[in-house]
Amino acid sequence: MERPRPGGGAASARPRAVRRAFALLLPIALGATASCERPGGAATPSARSQAAVDAAPAEPPIRVPPLPERPDRPESWVAHYRALAQVGPGFVVWESRRAGHWRIWLRSLDGAPARQLSPEEPGRDHVAAHISPDGRHVAYLSLPAPHDDFERLPPEVEVPLHLLRVEDGHDRVIAPNARTYYQSRAVVWTGPRSLVYIAGDATTRALDVLSGEERVLISEPRTKHGMLVNATHSHATNGRPTFSLYFEEDHAVAPRKALSGCQPYFTLDGRYGYWVADNGGPFRKLDLTDGTTTVMLERDSGLLPRGRGYLYYPMLSADQRLLAFGASRNEHGHFDADYDIFVAPVDPDTLKVSGTAVRYTFEPGQDRFPDVFLSGMELGRHRGEAPFELTLDPEPGDGAGAEGWRFDWGDGSAGGSAATHRYERPGTYRVSARRGERELGGAVHVGPGAPPRTLRAEVQAGGREVAVVFDELVDVAAASARLESGAAVTGVTRGQRGRDVVVTLAAPLAGADVLVLEGVTDRASVPHRMESARLPLEITSWPGRGDGLAFVFQTDGAPNSARDVDTGRERSFNVTAHGRARLDAHGALRVTGGWFEADDVPAGLAGVLREADAVTIEATAWPLQKNTPDPARIVAFGVPGKSANFSLSQHGRHAAIRLRTDAADGTPPEVDFGELEPGKPNHLLVSYRPGRLVAYQNGVRVLDTDAIQGNLDAWRDGATLAIGADPDGRYGFAGTVEGVALHARALEPDESAARAHAYLELVAERPPIKPFRLKGQLAAASALPTPAQIAPYREALVLYEYRVQRKKREKLGGELVRVAHWAILDGQVQPVPEPGKKVTLAIEPWERHPRLESAYLSDTLDPADVPIYVDVSQ
Repeated sequence: MERPRPGGGAASARPRAVRRAFALLLPIALGATASCERPGGAATPSARSQAAVDAAPAEPPIRVPPLPERPDRPESWVAHYRALAQVGPGFVVWESRRAGHWRIWLRSLDGAPARQLSPEEPGRDHVAAHISPDGRHVAYLSLPAPHDDFERLPPEVEVPLHLLRVEDGHDRVIAPNARTYYQSRAVVWTGPRSLVYIAGDATTRALDVLSGEERVLISEPRTKHGMLVNATHSHATNGRPTFSLYFEEDHAVAPRKALSGCQPYFTLDGRYGYWVADNGGPFRKLDLTDGTTTVMLERDSGLLPRGRGYLYYPMLSADQRLLAFGASRNEHGHFDADYDIFVAPVDPDTLKVSGTAVRYTFEPGQDRFPDVFLSGMELGRHRGEAPFELTLDPEPGDGAGAEGWRFDWGDGSAGGSAATHRYERPGTYRVSARRGERELGGAVHVGPGAPPRTLRAEVQAGGREVAVVFDELVDVAAASARLESGAAVTGVTRGQRGRDVVVTLAAPLAGADVLVLEGVTDRASVPHRMESARLPLEITSWPGRGDGLAFVFQTDGAPNSARDVDTGRERSFNVTAHGRARLDAHGALRVTGGWFEADDVPAGLAGVLREADAVTIEATAWPLQKNTPDPARIVAFGVPGKSANFSLSQHGRHAAIRLRTDAADGTPPEVDFGELEPGKPNHLLVSYRPGRLVAYQNGVRVLDTDAIQGNLDAWRDGATLAIGADPDGRYGFAGTVEGVALHARALEPDESAARAHAYLELVAERPPIKPFRLKGQLAAASALPTPAQIAPYREALVLYEYRVQRKKREKLGGELVRVAHWAILDGQVQPVPEPGKKVTLAIEPWERHPRLESAYLSDTLDPADVPIYVDVSQ
């Protein structure tokens, strides 16, 4: 895949990712109420309804001329501006530092000259512009100047959130202290007069911009920078694309697996998340219901001017008809690269860019984080099944309802002042509302009635629950469920997502089974009942049932899911690398020279283990060394700078456990057990209950002692879970770690042996990857990136070319090979081979490391068809 080239173009010989496309569902627009209810108040269709809609489109596709021959000349785009202006009035805003300070700029879609929108404010920078759904207002932040990084400001530094009226420039502060979620995203509009923002204390709040009334959505931030909640209050995200579940009734967030990339955001209807998936593109979207993803716009797309294909800062218009974004000439720097702002038409059904991207800025320097508005769809886009009843409020939040408005529903019925209408037939309709000289538009897609369809069944809560996810909102009043094994079912309830049914079991699943689910209906005006569904259920071999499972991280590609001890909800665990730590080809944690820290560890983790007064620690370690003079931490859980609650280590040739108890006097001792085999997987499991410590290696009991006494009351809260070192980074382990799990109970011998066999079997089933040994001479080197060039990222690769010894050429694929070396890790410059020097490297094929597709790769070599490898030398 092509990668950024500092100050210039990119070579053509690149690793490329293979991507798979999936058909997605189009959701409902915000701002309507209907009998088919969803969070946020609109209707939700069956997944099959759109295929059956057979009527003239309510919104004809936006037609834009092909790319001009001279795209760097502003006059070359006049026809493109005219084409967008014919669709309706609109404008694009963005943040720019063209006059010395970051300011918000605006340009009409018709190509009228750009103008500065935010006022001059000495000593302040303006960022994170976002347009209200009706196009009347722009919210933005005012930061202390100079704004030259995305790091979080201390809570005491005031960052006012402003509301600027586009019509006349009236500007006022609506929140005294706000923050971005990491990079320039600060608010989510939930309606024309309401938004979600992150306060200075990192809490997330809903704000009525007219009354000033606030309420807290997330009171205990799960991330340093805080999280933005989407308009339907179903999901939350931060600068790392996690698209976590949000539960409004108790303000809880259930983290989901982090995706590669950055700058995530949500569609206004709450159905999709989208983000920059890899370095410089593509833009991808995620269906928040069924989890499928598709590409919205590829990097270096033919819809962009040649050489302007390095993509960032995507933002969809509220009506999902336009996409605004920044594009550069393969330059990355988010504070100094020459990005320009583009606007492209989007198919609102698929969110895929459907025509030429139109350029709106030509100034040298940084133009970034745009937003775009297009009139004509202020009433939103709505979907449902016939018969479909729709209620509209043209100006939600003003308290007047539909008073004074006259509606045309687009199906031939007489217009009137009634704000509710019933569509009897499938079709696609244009709806409008008029009051005085003001007219608002929208679209309605009505499909034929169809029952809800199951998408998948998720085994949760250690096998005690099954969540069945549907393609639309469901009702469970008449639902029933049973297991074909005859095991008892104790309850059937509607899940928090509205599109899921939760089946509670009397006892955890003992093995594979089949769930039979009946009686579930959709929430259409006339409900449709599903047919009986048979859903196969399986318990994964590892981590298995998961009773008492409080933390799990298998590998980067695994679900890594457990019940959150803080919220009681299923969540995923993610980790962050420090030092020279990185993922290997299988997604395991290679920690030589560094360590990984678990993200968002539940605040109550130590307390749950104290209450259980028992703990089981599990990990699979691949040591590089036969012997270590000091303990080398494989897993440790503790407060940095203080003795850990526990640590599992390599000590000499042995494994070792140290447990803090109330009976320990000073630092507890290391208790050795087993003998580690370098270069091989060593499954380690240690269980403790007061007075009894039992340890297993590869399923064999190697220690059973009462050498440690006392309970776990001495365990400290606020602890960090570190893999590969102590929580403060000391006592590093040399090797690879995977399959880490913590249980709030002591495991018995049979289960301990079964867990070892299950994990070692998973390891044995993986395709082996044996590194090649390269002895060669450096022939050519790409330009080394700097930490400033790659900000806000903290990792970067550099591509070098080597001459291969004659006897190795057949094995490595040629006389020349290219090798990607880590040039920056954890924000620190790393040593790389020097020009002209002969080297000996351990290398693996690039294609065996798909996770590197999202990494920054500096490649300034001339194009050549040569094999590409990754340096995996320790």
